[in-house]
Parts: sequence; C-alpha cells; structure tokens
Amino acid sequence: MEQMTPAAVIRKNAPFLMIISGILMAFTIGSMGPTSCLNAESGSLNLPNWDDEISREEQVEYHDQNAFEMNYQLSRIPEQYKDRFRNILLGEFQNKLVLLKDAQRKKILATKDEIREKIKKSPQFQDDKEDFDIKKYYSFLGYAYQQKKTSAERAELYEGKIKNEIILDKLKSKVIEKVSISDDEIKTVFHDKFDTLNYEFIKFDVDFKNSKNPTEKDIKDLYETVKSQSEYMSERQAKISYAFFPFSKYEGAIKISDQEIKKYYDDNKKKYIIKEFTLTKVNKKKKKSKKKKKEKKKKEKTVKYKPLEKVKESIRKELKISKSKKIAYEAVTTINKTLSSKPDVSTDPAKNNFVDLEKNFKLNKPANGEFGISEYFSIQKGGVELTKIMGDTTTLRDVAFTKIDNKSIARLTMPKGELLYKLSKENVKEPIPLKLEQVQDKLITQIKQDNGWDEAKKKAEKFVKICESEGWKKTADVQKLKPIPSSADISKAKGQELTIVKEIISKKVAEGKFAIVKRDQLDKFYLAVMFQSRKAPDEKIYTKESPVIKTELKEKKIADTWQLYSKNIQEVAGIKGNKE
Repeated sequence: MEQMTPAAVIRKNAPFLMIISGILMAFTIGSMGPTSCLNAESGSLNLPNWDDEISREEQVEYHDQNAFEMNYQLSRIPEQYKDRFRNILLGEFQNKLVLLKDAQRKKILATKDEIREKIKKSPQFQDDKEDFDIKKYYSFLGYAYQQKKTSAERAELYEGKIKNEIILDKLKSKVIEKVSISDDEIKTVFHDKFDTLNYEFIKFDVDFKNSKNPTEKDIKDLYETVKSQSEYMSERQAKISYAFFPFSKYEGAIKISDQEIKKYYDDNKKKYIIKEFTLTKVNKKKKKSKKKKKEKKKKEKTVKYKPLEKVKESIRKELKISKSKKIAYEAVTTINKTLSSKPDVSTDPAKNNFVDLEKNFKLNKPANGEFGISEYFSIQKGGVELTKIMGDTTTLRDVAFTKIDNKSIARLTMPKGELLYKLSKENVKEPIPLKLEQVQDKLITQIKQDNGWDEAKKKAEKFVKICESEGWKKTADVQKLKPIPSSADISKAKGQELTIVKEIISKKVAEGKFAIVKRDQLDKFYLAVMFQSRKAPDEKIYTKESPVIKTELKEKKIADTWQLYSKNIQEVAGIKGNKE
C-alpha cells in the first residue's frame, strides 16, 4: 500500500471534495445562508424557538475543527468566487451547528469508545496490513491543525470533529427510522422499468444550414446573456516571481569513479541486454555396452550485453544527474529558509508581513540560482519561456493557483532543477468576458442552431395539435407523412427508443395521446409520437426485481428525508437568516 502524506491524502480526495462543494452549493441556494441573528455583544447565535443559543466559543471550535478542509476547498476556487463560496461553506457550518444543537436537545451522544473506533477504522490511518498506524495519525494531525502547538491539542480538535460526525449520523438515523416503501410505489417503478411500450412516430428534421439568420440585436442580446459563462471568458492567468536552481549547475563539481560506474553497470545489467538466445549442448556419456544410447541434449540460455566500455560515459552522465538532483535538493532546502525570511522591520516596515523574493535573492545571492519573473500563464496553457528553462510546466501550472499570497514561498521540483516561487494576488489576472468580436462567429452558430431547433419543434407541435382534433392517421395521410410503428422493452431501450420511452413515462402520456420528443445526439430532429399501449412483463420478473427496486427507493427516500430535515432545521429553530 502506498504511504501518503496528509497533504497527499487530501489532494487525492480533491475530486470528492469538489463534488461535496457542488452539493453544498446546490443545497444552500434557496435555503438559509449565514445568518445575521447574532447577539451583538456575545457573538452567540440565538435559537428562539428552542429558547437556546449557540455560543461564540462553540462556533469558533467547530470552525477550527473543520478549517483545514474549508481552506483546501477555497484554494481550488477562482478568486472572484471565493467570497461567495466562503459564505456558502460558513452557512453550511452554521446549519451543522444547529443540527448538533438539535441532537443535544434529543440527548444524542457519542462515547469515547465510538470516537476511538471510528478513527482506528479510517483507511487513511491504516498500514499495509490495515492496522491502525499511530504515526500516520499524528502526521495527519500535524498537517491539518498546524495552528495548535501540541499533539494533545491537535488530537482534541480532531476527536471533537469525529464526535460531531458520529452525533450527526445518529441524528440522521433517528430522522429516517420511519422511512418505508409501499407495494404501490414498488409496482409503479417496476412497470416504468420493465413494461413494453407500443407507439408510432413521425420525424421532423432540424435544418441548421437553412435556419433563420440572426440579426445584430439577436447577437448582442445573446452576448449579454452568456458573456459571464466560462466558455465566453478569458482564462485565469498568473505570473510568478521565481528563483530557479538548475541541476546542471551542480554537475561540474561531481566526480564519478570507475568503481561507481562498474557497480551501477552490474546492478542494472538488464538495461544493457543486446540479445538473448538459447544454445543446445549435447552431453556424451561413455558407452558401457555395445547398444547405442540416446545422447542427452541440454538447453542453456545465453545473454549478450553491451560492453561496459561502450556504456561507461552514458552511465557516468546518468550518475552525475542523479547526484546533482540530490545535492540541489539539499542545497535549495537550506536556501529556501533564507529566502523565505521576512524583511527587516526597521528598514522596511511597510512590507513586514510580506516575503520579498526578489529583494532577498539579490541580497543573499544564493549559489547556482537564477532569479526571474515569468510571462503570464493559465492552468491550460502558457509558460513557454518557463518550459525552455525548467522543463515541462504542467504540474507547476496546475498547483501554482492553489497558493496565492504575499507571505510565503512555494517549492517544486521541476524536470531541469529546483524551483522556489511566489504568486502574489496582484500578479493574478482573473477571467473577464471576451470581446463581442472575439466570440461573434460562435454566437451566430449558436443562434442558427437554436432557430433550427425551434423551427423543427414548431412543425411537430403544429402536427400534434391537428392530430388532437382530426386524429393521428388522418392527419398523417393528409400531410402525406408515414408514421413508423415501434415497440420498446423499457429495460432494454437504447438511443432513440430510450429517449421516447423516457418522455412517455415522465410526462405520464395516456394511451392514444401524443408526445413531442427532442432527439439531439448524433441525429438532430423532433419526433411527434402517438402512444398506443403498454404491456406488463411476466410475474417472475417482478418477483426477482422488486427487492432491488425496494432497496433503491428506500435509499433515495432516506436521502431526500434527511436533506429536507437538514434544509429546514434553522427555520424550525426560529432563525431568520439571509436568503441566498
């Protein structure tokens, strides 16, 4: 099992954290945001319906328990969205605190044994044998709770976080304990999954090429509507100040002995195989009788290697590079401490809270280093000059935006050397809307596509409206259109069939009635559909599938019940917060 640092644990779960962030955003919009119902003197949060409050101390403690997760999530958010996202997270923190107070009112507790057991079973604290690894645990605490000086204080914070998670899990169990699923609910879902639908349809093609051309007003109106969307905005860009220490600068003083080369050659001989072949040897034994005996054949595998003399210089170069990387890493570790020091208060009081990388570099003149300021680059592209100097900048472009401040220097090992860099807020260009002329062709294409879809839809709608009074067959005959009969087993439906059956089921179309279906995959058209009938499957299928359906329905109802309960808890407690 790969051993990961606490930072790596969180980084590995970044996609999960971002999914959670998305859920928080969706959850919080339309629900209670951070409230203004605070006691101005004490900073406590009043819960009038419960005749209770959440003290400022409780709020600070909960924030400290979860701050490392919030800070990581915020580091991945573009600067212009951070304030709103921070409010969303704080609103969710507040919501959790109210839920915890609700659990307290219901006398729901977490024991010390439960807390210890949950920590011990956490995969991130387990070794290769899935046993609890206390070193991993304390390493994580040191990373997550750097603001605390002692291990005991850090453990207390984290155990408090786990305690709250257990209490909320118990509250959730209490809220959902009466959730049940009726037979009618199961049957409805079953038939909507396994029935066979019979229908006829007529296709109305979308013609993008000959659709109505947009006016200048159409283009300007669409631009104003979409200009704040990411695809119509410039990329977020930044430039870094940096000190770079090429590995090549450390190679000159490195001497590689012949013994080292020979040892490397012997240890890595597989790298130098030219050819492998098999020789067959015949073992002849002395004859003990006049009768001829069969001669035994023995196969021996032979390997031919490149001679040491021919690869000697390439090995020397490889060992030099390897040693130079190690020396550079150790040297730059020391240099980093010097360059990361704050300017002297007496000489530069205005910048006392900032690390001036350029000033410190020029002052200390570290050996083998080069100072520079990069051109602007984005996560997706740029950094051409940096690439020439340092090698592939993909990782740099990815991580640079996660640490934007004036107070610290970040470090990264690049393909060609060790990098110390700083990305200040003033050196970040946030995305802005592209100019109208830059996106005009794209807008015209979009409008023509929208017009094409709209024209095809109107044809289908007009046809269906006539069908409602004149009938399906008669209307098709008059317009010289030929309906296509079809049958679809819902459980096996794919492509166009699936699109049609989903529309019939979701709109609850009655037999003999009509539906209009949009098909926008590889094929582009609208369908006018006449739903004829549906046929239920064999009873044996119901016996087999109903338990699965019941489980799925219960899981969904549990999730919906808890989400609704959580969403409304502040209102139940009597908090009137800000609507997002």
